[in-house]
Amino acid sequence: MENLDFFNKVKGFLISPVHTFQEVKDEAMKGALRYFIAWIIIFSIMFAIAVTFILPIENLGPIQPLIDITQGIYSGIAFFFMALIAGIFSIFIGAGILHIGAILVGGKNGYRQTFKASVYSLTPSFILGWFPLLLIPISIWSFILVILGLRELHDISTGKAFLAAILPTIIILGVTIAFTMIIGYPF
Repeated sequence: MENLDFFNKVKGFLISPVHTFQEVKDEAMKGALRYFIAWIIIFSIMFAIAVTFILPIENLGPIQPLIDITQGIYSGIAFFFMALIAGIFSIFIGAGILHIGAILVGGKNGYRQTFKASVYSLTPSFILGWFPLLLIPISIWSFILVILGLRELHDISTGKAFLAAILPTIIILGVTIAFTMIIGYPF
């Protein structure tokens, strides 16, 4: 099967995700990794621009324009690298945690498929995730996409895919509550 290019993947995961997940099922992990790297760079740039122009800068009189330019440049660069590095680390860790959920419900198609489900389900977040007001609908949309991705790429039912997606959160929450009860609330 011919690999989809970047723009067809974006369009597919937004308009026809089930079909597009079926299209990428036999794709090597490097296809998803390239897609992720392209998106994380774009997202990091957009995030840096959005955060840089939202941050308050105090009025410093006649030198304010110089401070605005230098602070904008430095904070923009810092936010770009923070988003880039956090994104790279979190996709591998997040896919690993999600994969534990997939294994627990009977997913047998390997980490590669879970990684692809993780990466491609972030498409709405990459496109609109730097708009704070859209955080909830984008998160729901991405959650639905990860369920569809797990279902299609691991050949499991929708219920099992939902459970695989939610199970790591339940486990982490349970461990956190248990830990807090054992040692007491640390604050």
